[in-house]
Amino acid sequence: TISLFIICVSTFAQDIEIKSCFKDGKTEVQILDSIVQPERLTELSMQFMTSVQDNYKWFLKYLEKHPEKPMPYHKNFGITEDEYKEIQQLSGKTILKSSSTVLVNFIVTDSIIAFEAPEELAILNFISIDINKSEIKLNDYLLTESKDIEVHSTDNAFESPWKGKKWEFTNPENIESVNFSDLENLSVKIYQITIGQLKSDGSIVMILKGQEVEFGLKTIQFEIPIKYKNG
Repeated sequence: TISLFIICVSTFAQDIEIKSCFKDGKTEVQILDSIVQPERLTELSMQFMTSVQDNYKWFLKYLEKHPEKPMPYHKNFGITEDEYKEIQQLSGKTILKSSSTVLVNFIVTDSIIAFEAPEELAILNFISIDINKSEIKLNDYLLTESKDIEVHSTDNAFESPWKGKKWEFTNPENIESVNFSDLENLSVKIYQITIGQLKSDGSIVMILKGQEVEFGLKTIQFEIPIKYKNG
């Protein structure tokens, strides 16, 4: 599964065409793979994850029963209800920092946007954006536009309000019908791309995220957020 999101607007209040998110030529791109979060959040998250791993089949069924976010508290989380509320409050304090910067060549035509990227962002080399159809191709997978995204608060990993659109491919197509508790027979692919812009400094952000599961085993899982100034 792969997820990628990009956000882009002319001003923060007015959406523009996707093409304006990319300027033809080489651009310095920051790789945001350094996660900074409060020590208390790390401590509580570890307790939560340990308990979830010990009750994994139960947790999958609980997820299926409670798709809303955040999930209702349960004692099997391995933390108190107050500590669970504390996790929700601290989650917005997790931020992304850049560990390195690389040059990516944006190839922009009237109809297609493609990429020439170094090894660190090699996944971009397999992505092409059809401007006219508002579709994104990742290898053999076609991602179609699924929803708009708008974040008004600064309590997020980018420390800024931002807005954009999401593109998605899932297999099976109706991913909501999948029984995630049936691990032995679980096989899914999820690819997502969201495109847009930060309100704080106008930067474009892209997050590539992926996961594939075959008969209960994760064969692909990654998340690569990047950010750049467009011109």
